[in-house]
Amino acid sequence: MADSTFQISIPNIADVQAAYKQAPEIMGAIIAKAIAVAAANMAAVTESSQVPFRTGALSQTFAADIQGTFARWFPTRSYAPYVEFGVGPSPGRYVPAIGKRLVNGNNIGMWPGFKGNDYMGRIRSNATPMVQQAFKDAMVEFANQIARK
Repeated sequence: MADSTFQISIPNIADVQAAYKQAPEIMGAIIAKAIAVAAANMAAVTESSQVPFRTGALSQTFAADIQGTFARWFPTRSYAPYVEFGVGPSPGRYVPAIGKRLVNGNNIGMWPGFKGNDYMGRIRSNATPMVQQAFKDAMVEFANQIARK
């Protein structure tokens, strides 16, 4: 299965880090707010048009995990990675009587597999501009607070 980590790059992250080093007491709260806004943006773009919808169970199980300067937005259903990345075909049906797999001839008991549906990629693509804007806004807020000092 493919790597299930998707990242959004923040173009001004070096500026955010430098600002944090300069004034961690001010920037810490601003970064936490930007991360919470970023998670909310991911939630806002997670809709039935982005997530495969058969019963609706997958789209209703997304959760945010925000821990300090880290945030995750993910589905909690156990089958979510299989929907995202797909499943390959089975290697054939094992027949214990002959101790072999039947892979040619009739396909009895063979799983054909299915192609994945890149719903997390679509969610990431749609949320990226909003997440990047949240961090740009964080830098503006930091500049405003420093100017007031």
